Amino acid sequence: MKDIYIDGNVKIEDEDITYLSEEYSIPCDVIAEIIAKLKNDKEVNTEAYSGVLKTRVETFLSLLSDKVEEDTEWSSFPVVQYVTTVTEEKETQVASLMRIVTDPISNFFTIREGGQATLRANNPPTIKEAYEVIDRIFVARDLTNKIDDYSTWLLGSITSELENYFGAEFDVSQVGEISDKAYNTIVTAVGVFKEYNGKQFKLSFSHHKEAYYAKISKEDKNTILQKAEDLGLSAKHVRKLASLCKKLGSEILADIDTKEKAEDIIAACKENTLDYVVCDEENLWTRTKTMNKPTGKIVIDLKNNKIEIEGKTMELRHRNMPTKP
Repeated sequence: MKDIYIDGNVKIEDEDITYLSEEYSIPCDVIAEIIAKLKNDKEVNTEAYSGVLKTRVETFLSLLSDKVEEDTEWSSFPVVQYVTTVTEEKETQVASLMRIVTDPISNFFTIREGGQATLRANNPPTIKEAYEVIDRIFVARDLTNKIDDYSTWLLGSITSELENYFGAEFDVSQVGEISDKAYNTIVTAVGVFKEYNGKQFKLSFSHHKEAYYAKISKEDKNTILQKAEDLGLSAKHVRKLASLCKKLGSEILADIDTKEKAEDIIAACKENTLDYVVCDEENLWTRTKTMNKPTGKIVIDLKNNKIEIEGKTMELRHRNMPTKP
């Protein structure tokens, strides 16, 4: 059975199903079915869905992979510093990569450390050259994953600058034969860059992205990122803490002052998460994992084998099936 990763480097665990359901507005059972099929190397037929759900499933699938990509965590380091500290066997490859990135781009942008770029007012690109710049960054990303974190910040920064300069005339979907995954990468890169421009924590792009997508306050996002920086938490820790903060409130973050405490809180909440099947007022059935008991006409607690029908709770009993003589 394969491991499945989202965004290249975050392994999906069973307890992530609820979070992913909330994040991408896809029912838990659909998320679970998709992950199960991919783990067993089976094809997901998107034609089985329709309308908005189909679009959401297709977007979700474009972010998944069965191969992990290396995630570097030096987003605040200058490129020159990185090139001079890589191992000798990688030096030629990375130096070549940097020429691919910077030669055509530096004509139009001033590139600062951490992957931030500012359009040169005295020499802006044409719309055609703008598309070539974005395409060039994707060429660089394909050559080696050693520069991936830097290039993602650069991608967000440059695309944001081009959108501001060209306005509605600039459409990233016109960059070569751009795939759905590449388009989603650009949209994410721009969103995260705009959110944290001038305030990058000493963390990877993936850390910032997890906080960006979390449906919690900006203050709570920054609190979690600061703890991640101070305590050495992973991008996945950021995701889980953000999910718990949404469900239980920001008070849950107050006493986290070590990595071990963060992991203990995450584990404790996982242990107290129950698996429910719920029938709502419109007779629609959904499956969800939550620490808070959901409401509905019928609520089935799969962990404790209980069923509640219109307020009345009963034990679920399994009838013994007769055996063949």
